[in-house]
Amino acid sequence: MWLIISQTGNRFRGLIPRGALLLISGMLLLNVLVYAGFYCIGLTLCNNLFVINAVTACICGYGILCISLGVCVVKAGCRVVSSGMAAMFQFFVMIIVSVLLVAGIFLMPAHNAILRGFNTRMNAVDLDAIRQWMCIEEQELKQNGWNSLPESRWPQIIGDLAPRKVEICSFANKDFCVKVIWGSGMMGSFGLIACSAKTEMPLDHKVQQIKISEDIYIFCDK
Repeated sequence: MWLIISQTGNRFRGLIPRGALLLISGMLLLNVLVYAGFYCIGLTLCNNLFVINAVTACICGYGILCISLGVCVVKAGCRVVSSGMAAMFQFFVMIIVSVLLVAGIFLMPAHNAILRGFNTRMNAVDLDAIRQWMCIEEQELKQNGWNSLPESRWPQIIGDLAPRKVEICSFANKDFCVKVIWGSGMMGSFGLIACSAKTEMPLDHKVQQIKISEDIYIFCDK
């Protein structure tokens, strides 16, 4: 097995310069780490701005590696002018790998990773307890527009999840929603929206929303 891996590595070293190969390895590793970081932010209901901003800043590091890889591609292109077909083939391999890696950061956007982790966490939360609280406090919770709900009025099921804030929204048809929010910082907010049974949340192009049950949505800022 080790011999096969070694031989494969030697072939790639023949196609791609060592510097570019190190950059590609770093980009792959960073892509995985960024995705895992955002997933954990959603899974742990993170409100720590230092952690959130640190993970978000890693995307800048990915951009720096992309630029460095682009420089390697340009250098390889310059060598093609004075070299033969082997250099030209190497150049095209580098272009294909570079495009795939640069596309990787867009194929796995942060809000998708956060929503996956957050959805996993919500599977362990008693959402029925939130619904029951909404039914009991319906008349008290109905207000005009989004209004922040004081922490003293949070039920235990929400307080135990330690959100950054809770908002209430009522609509013209007397339906209302409870919006439980975590996150913020450079990444933005994510959270849970619990609606009265007949309420459909309007689409917002600035927010990624997923309906996980008839009256529950999860969301994340794009």
